[in-house]
Amino acid sequence: MRHAPPAPQRYQIRRLPAASPSLDDLVVGMAVYDSHLELPGVIDAFYGAVVKLIRPAGFTWESRRVSIRPATEYERNQLKALAKHHRSQLIRDESE
Repeated sequence: MRHAPPAPQRYQIRRLPAASPSLDDLVVGMAVYDSHLELPGVIDAFYGAVVKLIRPAGFTWESRRVSIRPATEYERNQLKALAKHHRSQLIRDESE
């Protein structure tokens, strides 16, 4: 007598908890790092799961929330240095 082969087991895919903070932890004006573009920026606005970011010189882009994390001290210092450089360029251009 032949037996039917055992039914295949079904595996459930479990999602690991997100390593990044929840959307509630982010606020407009917060310095963050976009791991997709590998750029630090500042949150300008939220559109659902999309975050609009801006750099000190005015470059803006949109990124998915899952690729955003709070900026490290080093990345915040990068943004400050970029803002200082951009201001000095504006002053230089105005004086010419």
